[in-house]
Amino acid sequence: MCAAGSLRAKPAPCPGSHINGYTQTWWRLDGQGLVHGGRNVLAVSADAYAGQGMWYEGGGLTRHQRLVHTAGAVYMPPDRSWAHANLSTSPVAANGALPADGDTATGVAVTTEVLLVNTAGSPALGVVVTADIVDTAGGGAVVASAAVAAPVSVGAGGNRTVTLVVVPASKLELWSVARPYLYTAAVTVTVQGAAVDAFNMTFGARKIELDPDTGMWLNGRRVKMRGFCDHSSFGGVGGAVPDRVNLYRAQMIRAVGGNAWRMAHNPPIPARLEITDALGMLALDENHYYGGHFNRGSYTPEGTGQEDTDMSDLVRRDRSHASVWMYNACNEVGCDNETAAGGMRAAVDRYDTTRGMTMNHLVDNITERCVCTAAPSPW
Repeated sequence: MCAAGSLRAKPAPCPGSHINGYTQTWWRLDGQGLVHGGRNVLAVSADAYAGQGMWYEGGGLTRHQRLVHTAGAVYMPPDRSWAHANLSTSPVAANGALPADGDTATGVAVTTEVLLVNTAGSPALGVVVTADIVDTAGGGAVVASAAVAAPVSVGAGGNRTVTLVVVPASKLELWSVARPYLYTAAVTVTVQGAAVDAFNMTFGARKIELDPDTGMWLNGRRVKMRGFCDHSSFGGVGGAVPDRVNLYRAQMIRAVGGNAWRMAHNPPIPARLEITDALGMLALDENHYYGGHFNRGSYTPEGTGQEDTDMSDLVRRDRSHASVWMYNACNEVGCDNETAAGGMRAAVDRYDTTRGMTMNHLVDNITERCVCTAAPSPW
């Protein structure tokens, strides 16, 4: 993304670059030579020469690109805020005899965590953050509201995290595979009484427990995952997969009895997780890690530090999604405990303490070959 300016003016310096082709990124365009009220050109380039996989991934701009406008110097940067429900101490009750009837819980604490950034050269005073919890699946009624106790300030050129916690007076319908019930945290930011930014975050209230003997329990019900995984590209459309095609994929998985989708082998397009939220599918949210620049004869432009950053970006972007039940640090190539696990685990713990992490470890080239002398798998 390296040119912004009027058609006749010399292009402004590149406002930024991003090394990963699968995680989100954004740049501020103000102060980059834009002509207000005139015609401007925004140039975005993608270099997919090296690639980041062991297969042909395609190249170019394969995901949605958006221009976002805010009304002032204080705003919420993309993919840095989230909403979630805590069911750790809330009793769960069934609506009926069948899982499809749904479950409910009372006394659920809903947390909305908002990151504010102030780009002005002076402190922003009188900043108020509010969050309405909207019953998205039930017709759009507001079931609870939260706001900061008193206006806050955000330092010049600085940032501040505001956390709002509210317990709805009524019971919450729970998200499940059989009945994927969703809510929305509608966040508004005002400065001195004027609205400057707003954003909606969809989430679901659900309780996931993992038992080494009995497997997964979702809202107190045992759930057996029947899942699939695939690369993000698709047949004749290549790497730029339309949202409708991903919806078709999910519908086909559900049609044959599947209820889980592994996002192999890179951070997925966000639309995939929106689909799994809505259709009641359990998503294993996967990062890539290939052991630094060189590994197993292939090359990736990222070093290990950058790959840890990718994990952080993945967690911060996807943690509001009800369907994401666990993060996967890496797949096979370069996925070794010695170099990957510590940084990836730290990234998850830093930004989301509500989920676990796993990794698909592939051992060295000598021992990874199958030796079929063990007893048949019980699965």
